[in-house]
Amino acid sequence: ISTTPFNGCTQITSIDMSQLDMSGVAVNSLGAPNATYIAPNNMTILGNLYKGNTTIVNLVLPTTVTSLAGTQTFDGCTNLQTITNFPDTTSIPEKCFYYCSSLTSFTVPTTVTSIGKQAFTNCSSLSSLILHDGITTIEQLYTFNGCTSLTSFTVPAGFTGTFGSNNS
Repeated sequence: ISTTPFNGCTQITSIDMSQLDMSGVAVNSLGAPNATYIAPNNMTILGNLYKGNTTIVNLVLPTTVTSLAGTQTFDGCTNLQTITNFPDTTSIPEKCFYYCSSLTSFTVPTTVTSIGKQAFTNCSSLSSLILHDGITTIEQLYTFNGCTSLTSFTVPAGFTGTFGSNNS
């Protein structure tokens, strides 16, 4: 599959690659603007596979994903609005949603105990972020910097962990 296999296909609204083996293939530009992308069923680790993809609007992950494995998972996915089946991981890594400026809401999975540095930096459309009581660490260094649409933020009940001094 080429880097931009659907370049110029402006009428495509859904791309279903669920039956493909895309192990180790970067999906940084499918070339179909405003598309819903259904990820391959066999994926277990995301890594930074989607980093910089500006064409995905809605991402449907398979339930087989168990790890984000690294940082910058969705860094620069400026048109990403929704993620379905976000994996039940223990952390949201550093710069996971960095510059996901179209992401409007996100519910942190109940398995997550820590949120990394700059995880939501410049998510300027993020108005709703739902945390849960199991989160013990929200790292410093601008974790929510640039979240200009965030209207409410509640520290989880029983939160005893660290909360960085450079958050806004």
